[in-house]
Amino acid sequence: MVTACGPVTPDPTPMRCGPSNCTGCCARMSLLDDGTCVTPTSTTSCGASGDTCTSCLDGKSCVAGACDYVPDTLPAGAKQMFITSASYQGDLGGIAGADSKCAAAASGAGLTGTWKAWISDRDERGGAARPLVHAIDRITAAGPWYLMCRDSKKLLIRAFNNKAALQSVPLDTPSCTENGTWLGMGMEKAAWTGTATGGQASSQANPGESANCDGWSSIDVGRKGRAGLSSTIPADWTDFISSGCYERLHLYCFQN
Repeated sequence: MVTACGPVTPDPTPMRCGPSNCTGCCARMSLLDDGTCVTPTSTTSCGASGDTCTSCLDGKSCVAGACDYVPDTLPAGAKQMFITSASYQGDLGGIAGADSKCAAAASGAGLTGTWKAWISDRDERGGAARPLVHAIDRITAAGPWYLMCRDSKKLLIRAFNNKAALQSVPLDTPSCTENGTWLGMGMEKAAWTGTATGGQASSQANPGESANCDGWSSIDVGRKGRAGLSSTIPADWTDFISSGCYERLHLYCFQN
């Protein structure tokens, strides 16, 4: 038999076990059972007027006087990641500027630690004026990484098991912001990356194009940058489309 907290407000159906006709707990065999009033047997207050229950249905616990799910905590050594709630044009200020935007977003949400943008760079003019940078090499932590959002049972959502997994697809769509909210639909979920599947710097899609807004410094019409889409299709997360550098997209940020 399972005991569950009755409703806090007076029960509109007097025949049903509730605070209106029971000062103890309503013991039910199922959610459809009206229940039987029983004497409280727990020291944990749960319900109206100090009523107590021994347990709750569906894996819930007695929380603040009602049956609810208890949030879990981040495992020791685990990291977090998010997609920025703000969006930016392609002149990010280089890779350092992208990192600064991630750090600012994290700080604004009260998050601690060092944060790195998931972003790459490749000098496509042939002069090697800028060093080749792969996003996967910029991440030095071992993982795992969790999103800032939680599932319907208030449990943390794991996005990547370890660093090697960053070269593949996420376990869940990485469209949760630093504030613990989900982004909208379609291209509202796009993020600048300049990074192909596998974590390596993207190459230009067509001659004369850029895959990284000229080192993340340009908003010129005609210049482009590769972007990922944090949609319901995990394979698109880092390499989905070439977007005009004048457009405003988000950034993926990893705790490092």
